[in-house]
Amino acid sequence: MNYLAHLYLSPGDDLARIGCFIADAVKGSQMNSYPQRIREGILLHRAIDSFTDQHPIVKECILKLRPKFRLFSAVVIDIYFDHFLAANWNLYSSEPLSGFAERQYNIIQDHLSLLPPKIQQAFFFIKSQNWLENYKDLDFLKKVFNGMSQRTSYFSNMETAVEELKAEYSFFEDRFFLFFPLVCKQFSIVRA
Repeated sequence: MNYLAHLYLSPGDDLARIGCFIADAVKGSQMNSYPQRIREGILLHRAIDSFTDQHPIVKECILKLRPKFRLFSAVVIDIYFDHFLAANWNLYSSEPLSGFAERQYNIIQDHLSLLPPKIQQAFFFIKSQNWLENYKDLDFLKKVFNGMSQRTSYFSNMETAVEELKAEYSFFEDRFFLFFPLVCKQFSIVRA
C-alpha cells in the first residue's frame, strides 16, 4: 500500500491521517515527539504494512516480481495496488477521487509544519503532480517509477515496472481485488 491506500485506510481525524502519511519517514523514538493521534496514525500505518507484507496474496505478488525487481518488489506492488485503487475508486468510495485527493492535500498542507523535512519536500511533488489521482494513469506511473529508479543507489529495474504491469495486468489486478477487501475488513474500514 502506498500513499493513496494509506490515506484511504486512515481514520477520519486529521492528525491520525497525518500520522499515516508520514509514517515511513518517522524512525524509532522520533515517533515520541508527535502528538498522540499522530502516533496512533503512524502505528496504524505500520500495522497495515505488516498485515500487507505478511499476507499470502501479497507474498505471491512479490515472489512473481522478485526476479526483475529483487528487494524493490514490495515497493512495486505497493504502487501497483495504489494504481488499482485509483483506477477502481468508485467501487470503494462514493466520494469522487478528485475530491478525496484535494481534501487530503488540504489536510496535509494545513499541517505541513508537523511533517518531517523529507516528507515536506516529497509532498510538494505529490501535490503538484496530483499523485493521488494520477496513480490510475499508466503513463504517470511510468514517471513515478523512473524517478524512484533514479533516486535509488542500488539497481532496482523499477523503470520497467509499468511494462511488467501491462504484461501481467490481470494477474495483479485479480490479486488486488482479492486482497483489498481483506485489508479493509482487518482495519474495520467501511466506506460508501
